[in-house]
Amino acid sequence: MSKKPFIFRITIGDKINFSRNLALLLKSGINLSEALLILKESTYSTSLKYILENIIEDIEKGQFLANSLEKFSDKLDNFFISVIKVGEYTGKLVENLFN
Repeated sequence: MSKKPFIFRITIGDKINFSRNLALLLKSGINLSEALLILKESTYSTSLKYILENIIEDIEKGQFLANSLEKFSDKLDNFFISVIKVGEYTGKLVENLFN
């Protein structure tokens, strides 16, 4: 795992790109772990890359995506995390990520 970035912030654009790209990957049939790995390898944001590395580890240990994201609630607002949590629990994660 890489170390925490010196400037650690997630922009609105990062969140939008993450949501839309994750939704597209999941909709195409790629599993969550693989989709997150693809996103990690394709992002230019060192902050998002750091978060994704942590999330991937958690997902591989069997945690829910929203629970893993909650560790970064100071960088990702609670509404964003709640939308993902509701999507996971209702089985409509892809639809929630697109909205």
